[in-house]
Amino acid sequence: MLTPTYMCFALLHVLLFYLQYNLMCGQSYIPSTIMTIQVFGTLLANPLAGHISDMIGRKPPFFASIVICILANLLGFFSVNWIMFAAARFFIGIGCGFFFSTQFCLLCEFSLAEWRAWIVGFPSWPLQASLFALVAWLIQDWRYIQLCTALFGVPFLVLWL
Repeated sequence: MLTPTYMCFALLHVLLFYLQYNLMCGQSYIPSTIMTIQVFGTLLANPLAGHISDMIGRKPPFFASIVICILANLLGFFSVNWIMFAAARFFIGIGCGFFFSTQFCLLCEFSLAEWRAWIVGFPSWPLQASLFALVAWLIQDWRYIQLCTALFGVPFLVLWL
């Protein structure tokens, strides 16, 4: 479930990090390594999330994915080197993998049959990606984009409690 938009925004984070730490020449492998680590986290989490959500229900893995994304974005915000940033991106990949695997199942299970095709088929991902692009354009600092992303998840946790 790695959409081109997801890959684009993940790459945006890596490129902004690349520019801030002035990683050039001998360290040009770092951005692609960080991106690979994040996608590997998503790759690990996608099948695990499906099995876990079948065993214990959809809501705990769904909200756990939000917690993981919040904490990992905060870790990315406070990162002091590229290794710490790569670890944060790995956990963001895990959180996104859990989120991708459970969100549509929850939408399908809690919507009426006559509205299900409209609710699931509604192009919410492009709207979310456009909103994220606007926020990133307004902020223009990868650290504060990480912080804003983390803070955006907090209201959804409050809804669960």
